[in-house]
Amino acid sequence: MAYTEAQKRAGIKYMTEKTDDIRLRVPKGLKEKYRKEAEKEI
Repeated sequence: MAYTEAQKRAGIKYMTEKTDDIRLRVPKGLKEKYRKEAEKEI
């Protein structure tokens, strides 16, 4: 079954309305430090 244009639009609509996107760029070696700190807050 092919992925239709309507399915693509529905997916994009859902992602923009229902989710937040968080992207970070950090110096190499700090990724795990930030991940661990974030997990403490949850």
